[in-house]
Amino acid sequence: INKSTYSMLYHPMLNLAKKYTVHEADNSKDISITSDHIFLLCYLMGYVQDKSGSESYYGSNRTLSKDLGTSVRTIQRRLKDLSDVGFIITTIDDCSYRNIYINFEKIMLEISKEVGLEYDFEMIFRFCKGTAECFASNNLLEKSQISTYASYLKMQYLLEISRNPV
Repeated sequence: INKSTYSMLYHPMLNLAKKYTVHEADNSKDISITSDHIFLLCYLMGYVQDKSGSESYYGSNRTLSKDLGTSVRTIQRRLKDLSDVGFIITTIDDCSYRNIYINFEKIMLEISKEVGLEYDFEMIFRFCKGTAECFASNNLLEKSQISTYASYLKMQYLLEISRNPV
């Protein structure tokens, strides 16, 4: 096994490849996330350039299928599965362009369950809020922006630990 294959086999994102039960209205369904889903998710994560996680992937399914060597229909199914499980969030803007955002909090929560790490997301937010309050008390941030900035810091932290897992 070469080094790149070895590192891929032990990458924490592969812990996300399993069966999920998604509850919708009056019923629930099982969705199996495979390593191919994870490969697509990692590809999409490569488009998040800034640490806030606010950038998105806006390319077409045709581009994804060409880049990943699979059919457009397979891309559609995998995107729907990733969305249903909550790993991605898809929006349509005013010009009818699709944007795909990564739900880092959901991803880190699922990885932490699988590898036995404990991430206390409420504690992380409280810490980030405390940091924002310190900025506000030193007149470096408006008090009305504390919650927004705390959310930004939390997303920045989650993005960082997703890139450099423990």
